[in-house]
Amino acid sequence: MAEAVHEVVLTGCSPVPLAHYLKALGVFRLISEQADQNARGWWQDDTFHLRSSLDAEALTAFLLQEYEPTPLVAPWNGGSGFYPKDTQEGIAAIQASSVPRLLSYASTIQRCRELVAELQRQAAPKGDEKAEMLTVCRSVLPDEVVTWLDAAFRLAQEGPKYPPLLGTGGNDGRLDFTNNF
Repeated sequence: MAEAVHEVVLTGCSPVPLAHYLKALGVFRLISEQADQNARGWWQDDTFHLRSSLDAEALTAFLLQEYEPTPLVAPWNGGSGFYPKDTQEGIAAIQASSVPRLLSYASTIQRCRELVAELQRQAAPKGDEKAEMLTVCRSVLPDEVVTWLDAAFRLAQEGPKYPPLLGTGGNDGRLDFTNNF
Protein backbone atom coordinates (compact mmCIF):
# COMPACT_ATOMS: atom_id res chain seq x y z
CA MET A 1 0.00 0.00 0.00
CA ALA A 2 1.35 3.41 -0.98
CA GLU A 3 2.15 5.92 1.72
CA ALA A 4 -0.25 8.86 1.93
CA VAL A 5 0.96 12.15 0.53
CA HIS A 6 -0.11 15.39 2.17
CA GLU A 7 0.18 18.99 1.11
CA VAL A 8 0.77 21.50 3.89
CA VAL A 9 0.66 25.21 3.18
CA LEU A 10 3.19 27.08 5.32
CA THR A 11 1.65 30.54 5.45
CA GLY A 12 4.56 32.01 7.42
CA CYS A 13 7.01 31.13 4.64
CA SER A 14 6.88 33.57 1.75
CA PRO A 15 9.56 34.38 -0.82
CA VAL A 16 9.94 37.89 0.65
CA PRO A 17 11.50 38.96 3.00
CA LEU A 18 14.67 36.93 2.75
CA ALA A 19 14.28 35.55 6.29
CA HIS A 20 10.93 33.95 5.37
CA TYR A 21 12.42 32.50 2.19
CA LEU A 22 15.32 31.01 4.15
CA LYS A 23 12.92 29.66 6.78
CA ALA A 24 11.03 27.77 4.07
CA LEU A 25 14.26 26.31 2.71
CA GLY A 26 15.28 25.29 6.22
CA VAL A 27 12.00 23.50 6.90
CA PHE A 28 12.22 21.80 3.52
CA ARG A 29 15.81 20.67 4.20
CA LEU A 30 14.87 19.24 7.59
CA ILE A 31 11.88 17.34 6.26
CA SER A 32 13.69 15.98 3.21
CA GLU A 33 16.77 14.92 5.21
CA GLN A 34 15.16 13.62 8.39
CA ALA A 35 11.55 12.69 7.71
CA ASP A 36 10.74 12.12 4.04
CA GLN A 37 13.38 12.03 1.31
CA ASN A 38 10.61 12.24 -1.31
CA ALA A 39 9.30 15.57 0.02
CA ARG A 40 8.72 18.33 -2.50
CA GLY A 41 8.33 22.07 -1.95
CA TRP A 42 7.36 25.10 -4.00
CA TRP A 43 6.00 28.63 -3.75
CA GLN A 44 2.52 29.30 -4.97
CA ASP A 45 0.72 32.61 -4.50
CA ASP A 46 3.65 33.86 -2.36
CA THR A 47 3.30 30.96 0.08
CA PHE A 48 5.47 27.87 0.52
CA HIS A 49 3.79 24.51 -0.06
CA LEU A 50 5.22 21.25 1.23
CA ARG A 51 4.20 17.88 -0.15
CA SER A 52 5.34 14.95 1.98
CA SER A 53 4.20 11.97 4.00
CA LEU A 54 3.55 14.35 6.93
CA ASP A 55 0.21 16.04 7.39
CA ALA A 56 0.06 19.31 9.36
CA GLU A 57 -0.22 17.52 12.72
CA ALA A 58 2.64 15.12 11.97
CA LEU A 59 4.78 17.99 10.69
CA THR A 60 4.25 19.89 13.93
CA ALA A 61 5.01 16.79 16.00
CA PHE A 62 8.18 16.13 13.99
CA LEU A 63 9.47 19.67 14.47
CA LEU A 64 8.68 19.73 18.19
CA GLN A 65 9.75 16.23 19.17
CA GLU A 66 11.89 14.47 16.57
CA TYR A 67 13.98 16.77 14.42
CA GLU A 68 17.67 16.80 15.26
CA PRO A 69 19.14 20.29 14.89
CA THR A 70 22.35 20.62 12.94
CA PRO A 71 25.13 21.40 15.44
CA LEU A 72 25.93 25.02 14.59
CA VAL A 73 29.04 26.14 16.45
CA ALA A 74 31.60 28.89 15.94
CA PRO A 75 34.34 28.64 18.58
CA TRP A 76 36.40 31.04 16.47
CA ASN A 77 33.93 33.89 17.18
CA GLY A 78 33.51 36.09 20.21
CA GLY A 79 29.93 35.81 21.41
CA SER A 80 29.76 32.14 20.42
CA GLY A 81 29.41 30.92 24.00
CA PHE A 82 32.90 29.45 24.30
CA TYR A 83 34.65 32.35 26.03
CA PRO A 84 34.30 33.83 29.54
CA LYS A 85 32.60 37.09 28.44
CA ASP A 86 30.10 35.30 26.15
CA THR A 87 26.49 34.51 26.94
CA GLN A 88 26.56 30.78 27.60
CA GLU A 89 23.01 29.85 28.66
CA GLY A 90 22.00 28.47 25.26
CA ILE A 91 24.87 26.11 24.64
CA ALA A 92 25.00 25.15 28.33
CA ALA A 93 21.34 24.09 28.17
CA ILE A 94 21.96 21.96 25.08
CA GLN A 95 25.05 20.41 26.61
CA ALA A 96 23.22 19.59 29.85
CA SER A 97 20.21 18.10 28.05
CA SER A 98 19.53 14.38 28.05
CA VAL A 99 17.09 14.65 25.13
CA PRO A 100 18.31 12.10 22.54
CA ARG A 101 17.84 14.42 19.56
CA LEU A 102 20.30 16.91 21.12
CA LEU A 103 23.09 14.43 21.94
CA SER A 104 25.06 15.08 18.74
CA TYR A 105 24.81 18.84 19.33
CA ALA A 106 25.92 18.43 22.95
CA SER A 107 28.86 16.27 21.89
CA THR A 108 29.91 18.89 19.32
CA ILE A 109 29.73 21.66 21.93
CA GLN A 110 31.90 19.58 24.25
CA ARG A 111 34.43 18.97 21.48
CA CYS A 112 34.57 22.73 20.82
CA ARG A 113 35.14 23.42 24.52
CA GLU A 114 38.00 20.92 24.47
CA LEU A 115 39.42 22.51 21.33
CA VAL A 116 39.36 26.00 22.87
CA ALA A 117 41.17 24.59 25.93
CA GLU A 118 43.71 22.67 23.82
CA LEU A 119 44.52 25.84 21.88
CA GLN A 120 44.66 27.76 25.18
CA ARG A 121 42.24 30.48 24.05
CA GLN A 122 40.82 32.88 26.63
CA ALA A 123 39.19 35.05 23.97
CA ALA A 124 38.16 34.66 20.34
CA PRO A 125 41.20 34.33 18.09
CA LYS A 126 42.13 36.99 15.54
CA GLY A 127 44.17 36.91 12.33
CA ASP A 128 46.42 33.87 11.95
CA GLU A 129 45.10 32.34 15.18
CA LYS A 130 41.56 32.49 13.79
CA ALA A 131 42.72 30.89 10.53
CA GLU A 132 44.35 28.12 12.59
CA MET A 133 41.15 27.60 14.60
CA LEU A 134 39.08 27.36 11.40
CA THR A 135 41.47 24.78 9.96
CA VAL A 136 41.44 22.70 13.14
CA CYS A 137 37.63 22.85 13.37
CA ARG A 138 37.31 21.75 9.75
CA SER A 139 39.52 18.74 10.44
CA VAL A 140 38.28 17.55 13.86
CA LEU A 141 34.58 18.38 14.19
CA PRO A 142 32.03 15.68 13.32
CA ASP A 143 30.79 15.20 9.76
CA GLU A 144 27.31 16.57 10.54
CA VAL A 145 28.94 19.97 11.25
CA VAL A 146 30.83 20.16 7.94
CA THR A 147 27.89 21.54 5.95
CA TRP A 148 27.64 24.43 8.41
CA LEU A 149 31.39 25.03 8.30
CA ASP A 150 31.32 25.07 4.50
CA ALA A 151 28.57 27.71 4.63
CA ALA A 152 30.36 29.84 7.24
CA PHE A 153 33.83 29.96 5.69
CA ARG A 154 36.10 28.66 2.97
CA LEU A 155 39.72 27.85 3.54
CA ALA A 156 41.93 29.24 0.78
CA GLN A 157 45.68 29.35 0.35
CA GLU A 158 45.73 33.09 1.04
CA GLY A 159 43.60 32.69 4.18
CA PRO A 160 39.95 32.17 5.10
CA LYS A 161 37.19 33.59 2.91
CA TYR A 162 33.72 34.40 4.21
CA PRO A 163 30.43 34.43 2.29
CA PRO A 164 28.77 37.85 2.78
CA LEU A 165 25.52 36.48 4.22
CA LEU A 166 27.27 34.96 7.26
CA GLY A 167 29.67 37.75 8.18
CA THR A 168 33.14 36.58 9.11
CA GLY A 169 32.28 33.00 9.99
CA GLY A 170 28.71 32.99 11.28
CA ASN A 171 28.31 36.40 12.80
CA ASP A 172 27.23 39.97 12.22
CA GLY A 173 29.76 41.95 14.20
CA ARG A 174 29.51 40.76 17.81
CA LEU A 175 26.17 39.02 17.12
CA ASP A 176 27.04 35.35 16.75
CA PHE A 177 24.41 33.42 14.78
CA THR A 178 25.29 30.05 16.31
CA ASN A 179 24.74 31.12 19.90
CA ASN A 180 21.43 32.73 18.94
CA PHE A 181 20.41 29.55 17.13
